[in-house]
Amino acid sequence: MTAAQAGGAAAAADLLEIDGTASLGGKVQVNMDVGDGPAAGAQSAGPFLTATGGVTDEGLSVESTVAATYSLDWSTAGAVALDYQLDFASAGARAAARPGHAPVTRHLQTMYEAGSLSREEGNALANIADPDAYREAIASLSGEIYADTQNSALQSSLRFGDAMMSCAERSDAYRFIAEGQCSWMLVGGSRFSQEGSGSSMGFDETTFSLAGGLQADAGNDWHFGAAFSYENRNMSKDGMMSSDGDMFQLGGVAKREFGPALVAASLAVGYGRFDIERETFLGDTARGDQDLWTLSGQIRGEYLLERGNLFAKPRLDLGVDVIRTGKVRETGADGFNHEIDGATETYVNLQPAVEFGAEWQGTDGTLFRPTLMLGVTQFLGDGAPEVDSLFEDSPSGAPRITASSQFDKLYGDVALGLQVLSAKGLSVDAGAFGSFSENTERYGASLKVSIPF
Repeated sequence: MTAAQAGGAAAAADLLEIDGTASLGGKVQVNMDVGDGPAAGAQSAGPFLTATGGVTDEGLSVESTVAATYSLDWSTAGAVALDYQLDFASAGARAAARPGHAPVTRHLQTMYEAGSLSREEGNALANIADPDAYREAIASLSGEIYADTQNSALQSSLRFGDAMMSCAERSDAYRFIAEGQCSWMLVGGSRFSQEGSGSSMGFDETTFSLAGGLQADAGNDWHFGAAFSYENRNMSKDGMMSSDGDMFQLGGVAKREFGPALVAASLAVGYGRFDIERETFLGDTARGDQDLWTLSGQIRGEYLLERGNLFAKPRLDLGVDVIRTGKVRETGADGFNHEIDGATETYVNLQPAVEFGAEWQGTDGTLFRPTLMLGVTQFLGDGAPEVDSLFEDSPSGAPRITASSQFDKLYGDVALGLQVLSAKGLSVDAGAFGSFSENTERYGASLKVSIPF
């Protein structure tokens, strides 16, 4: 049965007229046409079946959808009428959607009541009966991938800060912690995965990275360095959203040795641009370009404990990262293009860790230093990646849609490495790392070559 609204009035249903009596059983399925004007609240479509000899209920029922609640009205003799209410943010609709996408459902209802939800969009949503299908339809309208890129940029800043922290020495009173002067180049790859949860979708991201820099001895146990990095990142989110872009970072580091102790401070700036696509439930593709800037500072204190060719280096890092995102204006998804404001968020992290290692010498004088690092990363404060947006057809005064990335505050970190120092000082470092939290895992490998000068 089709029920069609028009001009903001209640729907008019198809009418079946029976000359005689009618015994009614089975199930009525309604095809709702929301029309071009809203009809908010409880409505009656009037009779859809009449019988001159009367009607008898033999178990007739009507099937509601996620956003449309239907009931049968038998109050008029010889007739059956359809009562209904459309609510895209009803308790049932919110229960079908992920909790993190509840703002989208409320926003859709606001658009419907204001008359800015198009007929095609309203019909598609109003006639979804499967809660899982409704959940995915609402998810396709979320802008949370724009928050996920911020989460990824934060992890990138942490990796770059660590990359600037070493130009190894072959021989010194404290050779396992001593700093030298060198130029270096690093190439690596990593994978960052986040599980989906009840509140948000998961994602998988792969990253290729290339970094390089140099460090010079300034005398009096001071060393200064500069570095750059380039990353290409590709993210896929539940098969309905994707991000592809490049990130550049430039930084400097200052280090001071105090015998077996080392204090270092680094500062880096970064810029990235990401092409984002979002497939909506209507089959449209929304496209947006996101600009992202980072400012990262890190302070490290480290101490060397050694016995012969064995050593341990406990350390503590304190980091501050500021991430700024630019405005985004999507195109391609008529009515459901996001208009996202720029925003700034600050993150503070504490990273205690211990690096264990050993050293042995080959017959040609080459030194081999295997290492194992164990640590944790703890984010402090309330900072979390999120975006606020409106749709291009959102009515004036509509509440903004907040979308956030699943952001765990505590991570366990592990890294394995092998450093090979030739007799002439050339150093090659091969390493693998992993970082794990309740909902995410990040792992990768890198190769670093350092040339002393």
